Amino acid sequence: MNSLHDVEKWLKRLIAAAFAGSVAWVSGMGCLLQLGLAITIIGIPLAIFFTASPTIFRYMLAGLPIWLLLRPLSGWVAAAASLLVMLGAGIGVAEISNRRLDRMLVALAGQDHGQPLLLPRGSRVALLGTWDARPAPACRDLCQRLLLSGVARMVLVGRPTALANGAPITAWFIAPALGGCRPAALPDVRAEVSALGVDVPYADRPVLSSRLSAVYGAGYCLTTGRRTIADADVVLVDEDRPDWGTPKPIMGVDWRLAQLMIFSRSRILQRQQGRLVEIVRNTWGMAHVLARPLYLLPPNFDDAGEHVGHWGWSDVRDIGDHTYPAARFYLLNDLSVGGLVGWDRVVYRRGAMAKLIPED
Repeated sequence: MNSLHDVEKWLKRLIAAAFAGSVAWVSGMGCLLQLGLAITIIGIPLAIFFTASPTIFRYMLAGLPIWLLLRPLSGWVAAAASLLVMLGAGIGVAEISNRRLDRMLVALAGQDHGQPLLLPRGSRVALLGTWDARPAPACRDLCQRLLLSGVARMVLVGRPTALANGAPITAWFIAPALGGCRPAALPDVRAEVSALGVDVPYADRPVLSSRLSAVYGAGYCLTTGRRTIADADVVLVDEDRPDWGTPKPIMGVDWRLAQLMIFSRSRILQRQQGRLVEIVRNTWGMAHVLARPLYLLPPNFDDAGEHVGHWGWSDVRDIGDHTYPAARFYLLNDLSVGGLVGWDRVVYRRGAMAKLIPED
């Protein structure tokens, strides 16, 4: 009986110490105290216990109700039952969660499909993305390459929400210069060396919009207008971090068991018989497999910054095909732009100037 009493006494001290350590982590003092203990060298074992204290406290908390319920009947039966509950909490919960994670990964993999494709020349292409936080998405790199390579006759740029609500978005296209040409402003996008055919220092490389000088001389102009997705033949959709809606950490800890981190989701839709049909989808991210037995890593910080606490992982699995992190990588078209004009009026790869198709 005395031996059981001694065990109870030490267990009470252990749960009190683990509780104190957990409170310190929650208060934000955990990393500082851990570092102070580790510096003393002799305090390293205590620092290790201090790091493990949130895990120890939660395991003991799981077994405490069984202990209190069965202790009046038999101390040893209560101890054995509490131990089984703690093992179940450490191994069973992780196993159930990992199986749920496997089902989620299978479901995600079943949604991904499609192969690289060649866009028909003269397509009307919509680019929808969350990559640009500015209020009015502009015709940047891919938009200019599609338009000035002759692959697209019109490029629309907007948010993914335009696909569902049909709201008007901005379109860029070549049209007859009626009453004089006042071209729409394009952000400067420097040409790549591979597109010029010669090695030119970056600062001296022509911008893609210089290709339009020949268009202006032929009586045409770069024009913008408001269009909807109904005007697009092909839609490229890129969503960065579509899972931003996940719960925020509580007390500095991400308590989720099955963790999927979706970095981006890319889709390509093509108009077939009057309606847009998804022909490509790729989800890119990673999944964290829980360690068995389950343990908790408290929040901490290092040279890389502050890190949120989380349940320990035994493996990290890739999601999707990282070869195609964005919809543009599915395009087989040559998007190089010939006929660019340098600051010294030199025209690069004049023979590679693709005919730009005016919009009707």
